Amino acid sequence: MKFKHIAVLGFATLLTVGSIKEVVAQKPASTGSDIVAQASTSASTPTGTFQAGEHPTQGTVSIVTENGKRYLVLSQDFKSVKGPDLHVIMYKTDAPPKGGLKKADYYILAPLKNISGTQRYAIPGKVNVANYKSVAIWCQKFNATFGYAPLSS
Repeated sequence: MKFKHIAVLGFATLLTVGSIKEVVAQKPASTGSDIVAQASTSASTPTGTFQAGEHPTQGTVSIVTENGKRYLVLSQDFKSVKGPDLHVIMYKTDAPPKGGLKKADYYILAPLKNISGTQRYAIPGKVNVANYKSVAIWCQKFNATFGYAPLSS
């Protein structure tokens, strides 16, 4: 009786291993172009390092895509000073002016959540990221750029 169970178990194991080998053999091999495509996607992620405008601002920013949605991410070492009515904006040139921004030149992404640390902001689908060359921390009340980060791919 024990021998029968061992024989059935052995036969089932052989069938399973054989099926797995067949499935693995049918899986297409990865090509070099797959690797190049992944690398170029990563390499084209816009990033930038903050510079002072009216106030010291530090850290980095990146624009990432996850599950088809884009996000602007401020790094863990991001830091700005407190101010009234601070916003995260996308600006059309590499270096927004310290003051006097014109509405046609920027897009307000969201109010700044915190003056330091990692933060993440959804970028609406209607925003063409290619039209913006920098990200800024902007005081809407006084129309002042606290700091900005030119974006590069």
